[in-house]
Order: sequence, then structure tokens, then C-alpha cells
Amino acid sequence: MWSLLVFGLLVVTESIYGRRTNRYSFSLSNISCTYSAEIVEIDKCLLDQSDTVTFAGHLRKDIDKFNISIRLDMAKEKGSDMFTVFNIENMDGCEFLSKDNKMNFVYLYKKMILDSNKLPTCPLRNGFKINFERLKMDPNRFPYLPDTKFLIKTKFEVEKSGVTIKVTGNIQDLKKRRVSV
Repeated sequence: MWSLLVFGLLVVTESIYGRRTNRYSFSLSNISCTYSAEIVEIDKCLLDQSDTVTFAGHLRKDIDKFNISIRLDMAKEKGSDMFTVFNIENMDGCEFLSKDNKMNFVYLYKKMILDSNKLPTCPLRNGFKINFERLKMDPNRFPYLPDTKFLIKTKFEVEKSGVTIKVTGNIQDLKKRRVSV
């Protein structure tokens, strides 16, 4: 029930609610990147002090087709176990790059990348530089989020190997913090 409620709140578009200002604060606590050296070489997988992610590397072989999986896990409340709110597996990566996505979380994810980067198009060739810099979650795009911890796992897969990026962090509702008794 909780996952349906959170997911329902996440699928409400920003066009309905408009832009919000400083309602939530995202703080990122960890990033991990695992990869297959035969497909890609990773130069950077960083989380900086301003809660932005930088991921850079280059392909070691031509890629005509790849899949992308995106999963969002959240805790019901801080300190409790995580549950999956959103999970899409094996989405066509070239389609993700080239078309507008109808699923809201996928749209928000793609928008986060587009805010500071230009997306490539398929096919991707050997030596292609992957460079996503200053990826930052914009809390103003979400209509409602509880105080909680989260994990976003992204997997780019070619022939059952590829790159997996995991980012963990916390969400704080700033309006709750301003209430004084």
C-alpha cells in the first residue's frame, strides 16, 4: 500500500503542480560504479560536496543496441527497510535516448541528465566519450516526498554486461523543518 501511495505521488507531473521552490532537500551520501572493462573504461565516478554526480569514461567497442534499467528504492521512514517504488528493466537504451518518455519517473530521470548534458544518439562507436557532469536532482520537480532515504540504481547493459551506477541519499521536507512549537 505504501509503495502504491508513493508511486502515485511520483507520477503526478510538474505541469499539474507547477514549479515549487525549496520544498525539499536532497543530500547524496554515496555513489558506486561497477563496469565491464571490455565494454567501457570509467575515468570518473564522483559525488562532490554540492551533491552533484559526475560520471565519465569511454567505450571500448561499438554499441548498436543496449538496454537501460532504472530502479528507485525508498524507506517508509528513516531507519526502516527499503522497498522498491519504481523498477523498469531492459528498456531499449537507444529509444530512451531518442524519444520522449511517457513514464514520469523516466522523464524526470532523463530531464536530470539533460539539464547539464547533451544526450548521444545510437549507434555509439568505439572511443565514444561518455561524459555526464553536474547531475543534480532538482527537488522542485517532485510534488510530494516524505523525509526518507533512497537508492537510485541505473544499469546500462550490452550483452549481459555493462555499467551499474548506484546513488544513495536522503530527502528532507524543509517545510517540516521550519515549523516551531
